[in-house]
Amino acid sequence: MGFKKAGKITVLPSASRTSVAPDLNGWAAEWDECFFIVDISVAGTTLDVAYQVKSIDGNWVDRTALAQIGAVTGLFLLEVPNNIGLESRLNIVSAGSYTYSVTGVGKNSGGR
Repeated sequence: MGFKKAGKITVLPSASRTSVAPDLNGWAAEWDECFFIVDISVAGTTLDVAYQVKSIDGNWVDRTALAQIGAVTGLFLLEVPNNIGLESRLNIVSAGSYTYSVTGVGKNSGGR
């Protein structure tokens, strides 16, 4: 049997949206570390992006987050080093409508 060194997933295809919280369905737990690329083509007012894990008591807690994004377009990278948590999601909260996509890239240091 081999092991996976890297993988990619489309978390959200490009679309105009406000706030969402897509479940990563265990995908992130397969990797030692993950990166999420937020590609903004049309900007609203502010956008907050956080990687969250579910705690033992069932609440969602921020593991890491991007600094708040203002009314700008471009690529933004959210790194999740030393991944933890079987249940995870991205929590994306916007003021104003943004058009963006989110791609996840997972990486293993080897062995699994």
